[in-house]
Amino acid sequence: DLIKATVESVTNGVERVGSTGEALKQIDKSLADLSSSVATVSNAGQEQLMGIKSMTSSITTIDNGTQHNAQTASRAADTASTLRQGARTLLDQIAVFQVGDIDPAARDPQRKAG
Repeated sequence: DLIKATVESVTNGVERVGSTGEALKQIDKSLADLSSSVATVSNAGQEQLMGIKSMTSSITTIDNGTQHNAQTASRAADTASTLRQGARTLLDQIAVFQVGDIDPAARDPQRKAG
């Protein structure tokens, strides 16, 4: 009986070792799958980071262009104001000359438009 009990114990042990081996293989496979999933998520994160950097660069470029356009518009408005004042001064200076009937509105473009 002792031998029979020992054989059964050994058989049980072998079955448990086999089951444990299978369980470890499943754990290993699960870890490999998890590792693959983590790598995929990491790659997606890197791609998103590159996309965000590209968008940030594009927004900075657009912002710089907008600032440049605003400066150009401001300079153009200043130049237009200077030209308007120069035209008024010139009209005032040539007003002393008699050249015929001139519409008074021609001297002041603001009056003509209004």
